[in-house]
Amino acid sequence: MTSTEMGITANEEKVASGKKTPPAMVMLVGLTAGLGAILILLLMVFILPSLKSGAHDLRVGVVGAPAAVSSFERSLATAAPDAYEPQRYDSEAGLRDAIEHREVVGGFVVDEAGVHTLVASAGSASISGSLTGTAQAVGQATGEKVTVEDVVPLPEGDPTGIGIGGLAFPLVFGGIVPVVAFRKIFPRSNGWYLAGLITFSAVGGVIVASMLTFGFGSIDAGLWSTGFWAVAGSIALGVAALAIPLAACRMRSAPKVSPSVRWS
Repeated sequence: MTSTEMGITANEEKVASGKKTPPAMVMLVGLTAGLGAILILLLMVFILPSLKSGAHDLRVGVVGAPAAVSSFERSLATAAPDAYEPQRYDSEAGLRDAIEHREVVGGFVVDEAGVHTLVASAGSASISGSLTGTAQAVGQATGEKVTVEDVVPLPEGDPTGIGIGGLAFPLVFGGIVPVVAFRKIFPRSNGWYLAGLITFSAVGGVIVASMLTFGFGSIDAGLWSTGFWAVAGSIALGVAALAIPLAACRMRSAPKVSPSVRWS
């Protein structure tokens, strides 16, 4: 059969099936618009967060005499507009306790000696750096002495927090690759497919938490401590939160099997 005959046959089949191919110009415009929308979305995803990043309405504690605190709050609003939401505390001990319990991200003790800045780098190194920079800016503007104390520091094994900051790739790997791998092993058994994903999520959480604790020193906790298992559980939930929805999408397109062989 020649190419002309094959083309005629194909056209006849399309007419017989009742399907009409859109005009070439319509397909060109439609595909161009769709790809353009994807391009805009990618630009927003990768560039917009950097443009809009920074401190916004972060709760910070302030301790001191009412007049000194009021003056400091005005200086704080001038140095970093809309960046912080000051919360007044009666004592420095109360402020420290609030920082340790994550009620505020940091704080300032204002007295005759200057501004004593309390930060928690273990909560967020970037926020701690922002607080320090803002306090120094206020000190330069008012001529007051500024000191900084890290109330909740990062572990000595990972003083910069690189271990915690690098969790994005393991979480994405753990949430995507097992979805494909377990479907290859259990192509017709949704029960075992989900069981594999849930098991891997739990095991993966323990593995990552163990590496952060004993391999990198990013978490200062023992194996049987509450902190270790809290980290392991949160990582496991993160992996499962990505893997299970993706698996559900794949299960919808998988061939249906009878309940009697689903776990076989």
